[in-house]
Amino acid sequence: MAIKSKSQIFRVILIKPSHYDDEGYVIQWFRSWMPSNTLSCVDGIMREAADRNVLGSGVEIIIEAFDELSSVVSEPKIIRSIKDSSGGLVMLVGVQTNQYPRAIDIARPFIKAGIDVIMGGFHVSGAIAMVPDWKPALEEAQNLGISLFAGELEEHADRILKDSWNGKLNSIYNCLAELPELENAPMPRLSPAVLKRTWRPVTGLDLGRGCPFECSFCSIINVQGQKPRSRSVTKVKDYIRLSASCGSNNYLVSDDNFARNKSCGQFLDAFIELREKEGIEMDIFIQVDTKASRIPGFVEKAKRAGCARVFIGVESVRQANLEGAGKSQNKVEELREMALAWRRAGIMTYATLIVGFPGDTVMSLEEDIRFIQENIPVDLVQFFMLMPIPGSKDHKALVDSGTSMDADFNRYDSEHPTIDHPKMTRDEWTDIYKRGWEIYYSDQHVEKILRETARAGISISEVFIGILSFYGAVKYENAHPLQCGVFRRKIRTRRRFGMHIEPRLPFLAKRVKEIIQTQAGLFITYWRFKKILKKVKRELAAEGIHPVS
Repeated sequence: MAIKSKSQIFRVILIKPSHYDDEGYVIQWFRSWMPSNTLSCVDGIMREAADRNVLGSGVEIIIEAFDELSSVVSEPKIIRSIKDSSGGLVMLVGVQTNQYPRAIDIARPFIKAGIDVIMGGFHVSGAIAMVPDWKPALEEAQNLGISLFAGELEEHADRILKDSWNGKLNSIYNCLAELPELENAPMPRLSPAVLKRTWRPVTGLDLGRGCPFECSFCSIINVQGQKPRSRSVTKVKDYIRLSASCGSNNYLVSDDNFARNKSCGQFLDAFIELREKEGIEMDIFIQVDTKASRIPGFVEKAKRAGCARVFIGVESVRQANLEGAGKSQNKVEELREMALAWRRAGIMTYATLIVGFPGDTVMSLEEDIRFIQENIPVDLVQFFMLMPIPGSKDHKALVDSGTSMDADFNRYDSEHPTIDHPKMTRDEWTDIYKRGWEIYYSDQHVEKILRETARAGISISEVFIGILSFYGAVKYENAHPLQCGVFRRKIRTRRRFGMHIEPRLPFLAKRVKEIIQTQAGLFITYWRFKKILKKVKRELAAEGIHPVS
C-alpha cells in the first residue's frame, strides 16, 4: 500500500457470525439474550490500539462491531465505507465450528472487493492446536484468501493492524504458544450499538482464562491452556465502577471455570467491597465446576458478591461416562449436596447434561433425567449432544483413527449428531435429545422447581422466565437456548451460499405461518406454566411465604 497522507481513515469491522438453521437461513433475533464476550474483548483490544495511534498520528482508526445474532450485517454498506476510506480490515471474531460456514459466506463479498479479512476463534485455534494437518478444518477459508489467526489477540493487535495497513497481511498467524498475561490487558468494551440489541443490558467479562481439568470433549484447555491466568483485580474494579456509572449492573463472567481463577478469592472480596462499601449493586452470573461448592466459604462469598446465577457442568450422572471423558473430578454421589449448597445460598443453578456418551442408550438417558429430577435439586437444565469439536482430544482421536465425521461444520452446534453412535441410531439420538427437554420441563417438575426455588428465596420470576425460554426455544424455535433470542428474524436473501433463494410471495406465506404457529405455541405454553406459577404462589401464601419476585 502506498504511503498515506495525513488525516486518513482505516476502518476495522468486527463481526461475530451467527450460523444457519436446517433450511440454510441465518439464525437472527430482534433481540439476543446476551452479548458476545469475545466480541467485547476484541473491541476493547482494537480500541486500545487505536487510542495509541499504532498506524501513526495521521491515521484515524474507526472501529465498528456487529453481533450477527441480533444485527443484520450490510456487506455492501461496509464495502462502500471502506472504499471511501484509506483502507480497512474485516475481522471475523470468535468463530466457533458451527459458525465457520456462515463466516466463510460473510467473507466472500469482502474478498471479492479486495478487502482484507481475518478469522479467529475456537474453530481456527482449536484445529491448528490439535490437528494442524487436517485439511477439511480450514481449507475452504485458505482457498478463499481469508487470513487465519490462532491464539489470543491481546499482544498481536498492533501487528495485524500494521500488516493490513501496509498490504502485507499474513495467511496465518499462529500465536498459540504465546498466551498473554492478562494483568495489563485491555478491558472489554461493548459497543452501545450491540448492547441496545440485547434483551437486557448484560456486560460480558472474562476475569481469567485457562482451566486445570482435562475433559476430553473440551477445546478450551487446548487453546487457552490449563494454567489459569487472571486479570488485574484493580482494573476490574475500575471497570465495574465505570459500568455502574453508565447504568449497567448485570455481569456475565465468561471464565470457563471461575472457581479455578487464581485470583478468585480476591475478585469476590473486591465485589463485596464494591457492593457493601460503595453501594454498587451487582447481578453476577458465573460458571464453575461441581466441586466449587466444597471450597470453604466460596458459595457464601459468591452470594455476598452479588452472584445470582451459576452455570455448572454436571455433564452426566453416570460415573463411567465421566471417567471416560476425563472428567473424573465430578463425583455423582456429591452432586446432590453440591446443588443444595447453591440453593441454600439462594443462587439459581443452571446445569448441563451431555446426551450421547458412548455408554448412553435411550433408556439410560431417560433414567438419568429422572434421576436428576428426583435427587439433584438444580433449577434449569440444558442438554447438549456430545460432538467432536476441533480442538478437543475427542476430535483428534477420531481424526487419528480415521473415523467418519460429518463434513458439514454447520451441524456442530450441540443439536445434531455428527458421528455415529454405538448404541443409538442418529434418529434415536436426536429424538432423546429433543425429548429430554420435554421430560425435564414436565408440568409436574416445573411446579417442583418453582416451589423449591421460591422457598430458597430465589426470584420466582427469574426462574419462570428461564423455564419458559429454555423450553420454548427448543420446542417452538428449534434452537438451543444459548443461541436463542427474542422474536426470530428470518431474511429471505440471507441464505447459505449456493442454496436457492425462495420467491418472495411463497417465502412470506410460509414465514407468516411459522410466526403464527410459533407465537401461538409460546402463548399456550406461557399460560400453561403461568397457571402452575399461580398455584405455587397461592399454596406458599397459605403457608405465609411470599416469594421473591
